[in-house]
Amino acid sequence: MLKIITSVFTMLNLALSLSKEDVLRIVCPVKPVRTKDGLHCPVCPDFTSRAGEKTEVFEIQQVLIGRFAKGKTIAVATYSSKYFCEPGVYVGGHIVLEKEGNGYRFVYGRPRYLGFCKVLTGKDEDKLLCRGEICKLEADGLNCQPAGKK
Repeated sequence: MLKIITSVFTMLNLALSLSKEDVLRIVCPVKPVRTKDGLHCPVCPDFTSRAGEKTEVFEIQQVLIGRFAKGKTIAVATYSSKYFCEPGVYVGGHIVLEKEGNGYRFVYGRPRYLGFCKVLTGKDEDKLLCRGEICKLEADGLNCQPAGKK
């Protein structure tokens, strides 16, 4: 019985999983390139400030999957462009994708760098803990407040 439950749990995790490479293939307007440092998009994606410009630094840092919206499985991925695709104070940003059928669809990308985050599992919805802030997905994007603030 335990083996069956473990197998079902493993299959569920595989069905929900989304790798950094998967996200890159969804958001990169051209074929991603593999180098000694990993996979990256050779041009800035359409949602960035410098869409279509050549770059060697657009990469996915982290992919987090949770129930960030009621009844929906959402993936939040952080990206780094090392000040190129998002000039100024932004190191990179985040991408939101929604589970749809057997895959994920792009919802939006924003130039708000979250750093490395972890999922806080909730009863009805999950939240993210990023650099000391609790982030909740809302209709207009992520709303982050300092941890401990009500």
